[in-house]
Amino acid sequence: SIASTVPIGTLHMPLKQLHDKGVKVMTGTDSVIDHWSPYGLGDMLEKANLYAQLYIRPNEQNLSRSLFLATGDVLPLNEKGERVWPKAQDDASFVLV
Repeated sequence: SIASTVPIGTLHMPLKQLHDKGVKVMTGTDSVIDHWSPYGLGDMLEKANLYAQLYIRPNEQNLSRSLFLATGDVLPLNEKGERVWPKAQDDASFVLV
């Protein structure tokens, strides 16, 4: 696995390629205050947003796929658009927006 803060700059880690190859990609922050940038919020949905802006083509399917960063790789729909989460007996943990 690999963890990233999804920094914005001239060099980008190959996060999408790693995730596409099966590497578990996680994100995080040092704290609510981002010590590398004055724009940090400690918000994992913000990290998913940055990932989407940096790594994917902007369409609804791809945008929905970037949510994996904020949810620990749990997505409500599979690649065919079928609901796969939540199911009966799944843990009741989630990101509240």
